[in-house]
Amino acid sequence: MGMRGAIRGIVVAATIVGLTACTHRAANLSVGIVYSGGPNPQAIADTLQPGVVRVYRPDGSFVTSRHLRQGETLRAGLPPGTYSIVAHSGDAGCRPASVNVVAGETRAVRIVCDVK
Repeated sequence: MGMRGAIRGIVVAATIVGLTACTHRAANLSVGIVYSGGPNPQAIADTLQPGVVRVYRPDGSFVTSRHLRQGETLRAGLPPGTYSIVAHSGDAGCRPASVNVVAGETRAVRIVCDVK
């Protein structure tokens, strides 16, 4: 293989690597905790609450977690796919969620925790 063949091979390899990199862009996830119910549900409906958020793959393996303060969200760049989200916030009963994230997009999820 001469110099032209070697250069052509390098260009083809670089193109394949570039195309592969483009198809594996991260998907972005933003997760917050909100309360539902309680003695004054309107007062807390849109406020991001403190707690712990955990993200898992479909096979149950752990991906990431974060302790959130009031007003905060968990933000993560993930490979595209489906994830389970579990949260805990004080005595509130938090509903688990499932989310499908797509490459190049941000998916915002609010975990609802029921307050008595």
